[in-house]
Amino acid sequence: MKRTRPMVQGGGVVGAVGTVAVHGAVLVVALVGAGPARPMPPVYAVELVAAPAPVAAPTAPVSTAPPTSTPERAVPRTPPPKASHQ
Repeated sequence: MKRTRPMVQGGGVVGAVGTVAVHGAVLVVALVGAGPARPMPPVYAVELVAAPAPVAAPTAPVSTAPPTSTPERAVPRTPPPKASHQ
């Protein structure tokens, strides 16, 4: 005669209840353990004096077109005169 273990069913409900309980405990610890927020130090409006006061920026000069000149040719158009051999 073979002995077998009986299969336990219904573990899904126990697992869901355990999961909800653990997550609820973590949430309570997180909310209660945080406590109230500490107040921030006061903020004051000040005038910084490390640099001089700004002055009006000078206007840029009016741009002009560069003079158009014909560039010198690298190679002359006319061939050089032939040298005579004597």
